[in-house]
Amino acid sequence: MGEFELAIRGLLKSQIEPLAQSLQITQQAVQAGELAASELARLRNALSNLQADEPLLAQSRRQNLLALSVLTALPAAELQERLEQNAEGMSVPPVPPPPPSGLPADLMRHRPDVIAAERDWAAANAEVGVAVALQYPRLNLIGSAGWNSIHSDNLLDSASRMWSVGPALSLPIFESGRLQNQERAARANLQAAQAQYHKTLLAAVADVDGALQRLAQNEQRRVQLVQAEQAQATVLRLTQRQWAAGEAARLNVLEAQRALAAQTDLSVQAQAQSVLNVVALYKALGGGF
Repeated sequence: MGEFELAIRGLLKSQIEPLAQSLQITQQAVQAGELAASELARLRNALSNLQADEPLLAQSRRQNLLALSVLTALPAAELQERLEQNAEGMSVPPVPPPPPSGLPADLMRHRPDVIAAERDWAAANAEVGVAVALQYPRLNLIGSAGWNSIHSDNLLDSASRMWSVGPALSLPIFESGRLQNQERAARANLQAAQAQYHKTLLAAVADVDGALQRLAQNEQRRVQLVQAEQAQATVLRLTQRQWAAGEAARLNVLEAQRALAAQTDLSVQAQAQSVLNVVALYKALGGGF
């Protein structure tokens, strides 16, 4: 249960309450013959649709609570109690600033998948070097030292010491075919690792580009929704003034309240999506800046 879900829960409640009041007033007006029954049916339909969102929201809240329980190593009941205690001070977090422009593309090399592909490429390159080195002649120095005497009484004398050093040359003549095949296999693995590295880099670039596009487009949508929310708030204030002056009905005020809550709901969802988009951008870049 995060700040976003608590805000959506409150906004849903703020839509249901005025709509329920509007339904009650409309029912009385229909009974008095002042309004048509179709208006009552429309309000009932809208109220039922809003109430149908409550189980879905409760299900999502429970799933997120269990996920937080695993991450924090706290029982779900204890975590829920803590969150409910601090529910009043919670709000949807503001959209964090995106990474500064002009960041080097080398940042993507911090991604775990890029690091793994680069290490695989380096390992394959090293295997080629090993396969080539096995085909070279190998020169070893062989030495021995000890004592040589036929009498035990002078076995350890300096004159009885002996040593020898000599080279040993090994030529892989009879294994040349097998070693050449190993080299060809190692070079094929190197090409595959290089291709996989390039593929991983292209996927990283696509992730960054997609994250940037989603963030920019959602931010445009969020700004427009905030402007619409401000306009609807002005409508509510004017309607309340008209109702206080006797120029508008109570139903108009309740409808304006519900419309403002619905508009705020859209703004909050767009704000939460922008937060997620910034996190996705940081993840796509690999962090480290």
